[in-house]
Parts: sequence; structure tokens; C-alpha cells
Amino acid sequence: MEINKVKKDIIDVTEQAFIILLESDDSGNLYNIIIEKDESGTCDIDEIKRQKIPGVVDGRKVVITTVPNEYIKIFNLERKKHV
Repeated sequence: MEINKVKKDIIDVTEQAFIILLESDDSGNLYNIIIEKDESGTCDIDEIKRQKIPGVVDGRKVVITTVPNEYIKIFNLERKKHV
């Protein structure tokens, strides 16, 4: 599975803003899917929806991070290397 397919799947499972960052940790490169919570502080990514997003894509680990509403804009994550 490639990351563009994952993007389409995320659009299918959430209405929240999200961004996919290419990052790294001690185990190598990874995709960090950052999904904003809505204004009430909830995120519609539950365990069933998580099953649609694989743990590894293009040989890279996939991490899902939920953040507060407007986080992507406030911290200007668009300027980071994203896919």
C-alpha cells in the first residue's frame, strides 16, 4: 500500500483536518498522521477506523497522533516535510 492510498482512506474516515508528516525516530523513517480533534475535543478515529490505516506503508512505520483543534494551523505544520 502506498501513502496516497492512505490519504484517501483517511478522508473516508474523518472530517477533521489532518496532515501526514515524514519524520524519523530511533527505528528509522515513519509517517506521522496528525489528526485534529473537533471543537468539542473528540476525534472520530476509533479502533474500527484505525484498522483501515495500516501499521506500515512503503516500508515505513505509521503513527497516528491526535492533536487539539487548530493545532496544524497554529504550529504551522504545513511548513514541515509532509506528503
